[in-house]
Amino acid sequence: MQLKRILVPLAGTSVDPEVIRVAVVLGKPAKAQIVAIHVIEVRWNLPLDAILEPESERGETVLEAAVKVAEQAGAHIETELVQAREAAAAIIDTARDLCRHEIPVVALGQGEDGVGLVDTSRAQDLESGPVAEQRRTTKVLR
Repeated sequence: MQLKRILVPLAGTSVDPEVIRVAVVLGKPAKAQIVAIHVIEVRWNLPLDAILEPESERGETVLEAAVKVAEQAGAHIETELVQAREAAAAIIDTARDLCRHEIPVVALGQGEDGVGLVDTSRAQDLESGPVAEQRRTTKVLR
């Protein structure tokens, strides 16, 4: 399978640079589009579009650092800062948006064992399961 798009959720942790480097290595042969996102989780007692300046600034810093790592690795990435009730649901929503045209998406993320891959090329994988059942509306900030 030749990768066309790679979604990279970033949490602002020490593993983020390695996740970006892995995405670049995977995406370079096919010149895949790499999209890095950072999700700001909005508490339920606030409106989804609440202005959360400290969190937004931190998210911008995370994404700017990702762009620098990608550039050092010789790649260009796109970034999105998203506000949502739950990060997992926002990541799934973004992956669904990227694969609407049946283009495979591989989401990279950190787990307890390091960097992991999730093949989301089949839309039904994003339509079922506990994360999909908990999906919430998200707001893309940029």
